[in-house]
Amino acid sequence: MIKQRIIVAKISITRKGEVKFFQVKIPFDAKIITGVETGMRLKNFEAPGRPAGYANSLIGELKLQGSDDSNVFYAANVSDYSISERLDKVPVIDFIDENVWTHGYKRELEQILVDGNTTVLAGIYKDKIGEMLNVNVSYDVFLYMWYKFKAKKNDNQSCP
Repeated sequence: MIKQRIIVAKISITRKGEVKFFQVKIPFDAKIITGVETGMRLKNFEAPGRPAGYANSLIGELKLQGSDDSNVFYAANVSDYSISERLDKVPVIDFIDENVWTHGYKRELEQILVDGNTTVLAGIYKDKIGEMLNVNVSYDVFLYMWYKFKAKKNDNQSCP
């Protein structure tokens, strides 16, 4: 039986324009990587106040590369629309307007098909929000990679 699991990687950014190189180990039982999702959690700004004048939802740039023939198979701008709607996940009640999505925006899975025989994915992430605001912004970017694997008989254990 074919089942799906998710690999989660966290990329922490603390300075404007920071570039992070990272690697994600792919489990040995992965047959194919089927999708990628991104999310972010704002920690704090060095500048006083919040990103009030920031109307852009762009947070940074992400690229993923496999060690096999796929090479660079994913490149995208990481966005968080809650930044421009003043729902930056920092619980300060003074400025949070009533809205349907009070706990972040609905994430959408981006479909990809990459052979699971690769053992490690290499990635690069570049901060854009800090550069545009010209301040140090501290936040975490979360990378969710969906993969399919063939379950063994009576494999009903929870994910590690």
